[in-house]
Amino acid sequence: MDVDPDRLIAYNLSIEDVIKTIQRENLTLPGGSLDLGTYKYTVRIPGELETVSQIGDLLVKAPNGRPIYIRDVAKVIYGFKDRANYARLNQKPSVSLEIIKRSGENLIAIADQIKVLLDDLSPTFPPGTEFTILGDQSEDIRLMVKDLENNIVSGLILVILVLFLFMGMRNAFFVGIAIPLSMLVAFVVISIMGITLNMIVLFSLILALGMLVDNAIVIVENIYRHRQEGQSPTTGAQEGTREVAWPVITSTLTTLCAFAPMIVWPGIMGEFMKYLPITLIITLSSSLFVGLVINPTFCASFMNVKGTL
Repeated sequence: MDVDPDRLIAYNLSIEDVIKTIQRENLTLPGGSLDLGTYKYTVRIPGELETVSQIGDLLVKAPNGRPIYIRDVAKVIYGFKDRANYARLNQKPSVSLEIIKRSGENLIAIADQIKVLLDDLSPTFPPGTEFTILGDQSEDIRLMVKDLENNIVSGLILVILVLFLFMGMRNAFFVGIAIPLSMLVAFVVISIMGITLNMIVLFSLILALGMLVDNAIVIVENIYRHRQEGQSPTTGAQEGTREVAWPVITSTLTTLCAFAPMIVWPGIMGEFMKYLPITLIITLSSSLFVGLVINPTFCASFMNVKGTL
């Protein structure tokens, strides 16, 4: 809208009169309520402007019964907003567009979708138009996730080396299988719950990596002792697991109870950190299941002790 200052002077008006007129007329007003049986409805009177011509027909003032409309003091057109800032890329004029994800959405998935959409729309751009992606935060997140994944692999290798060093190859193998199996069960549960592999989840997996084998170490070593005493593979697995089942369950539950209160941590920090206790609880519960069910089954099927059948 282009206001003519000479016309404003001629009609004894100010720019504030025009602004207040538009603000006053471009409103949706409450109209009370309407009771219909057991329901109560709020009534609104729509008054927002829908077309450009309506702006020109707004009444500013009517001195001595002579109406003055906005079209009398201004030229109302549907055009472009005046440029308030400038953007350049590589010393060339450009148009910048910032895309912000909604809270709780997957930034990496959104970034991938945007890149695919740009590739699909690029043939429809005017000739000579180029697009460049700047400030892609998903790249930083991908790098962080990759570093965390490398840390998980490095930690897994170190844990397995410690097992082989102190437990021997035979028992270390039965204990070591608890790691991938527990991770597999945990990933399935996490996926079902709709939790993505964000930084907190990956950090929680690193934290739980060393604790995954605790239950398996106790159970496998006790089964191995029973097998050395001459018991059959099935009996040794059953008795070895039964003897330490409750201590193992109690030990795991005490660890889970230490992290459980973090799930109800209030505020924004609680929403951010709740994935740590959830991931730990799922992972350690999976390791308990593997230690009590899967490890004894493997030991009963494949564990051989010198001097026994």
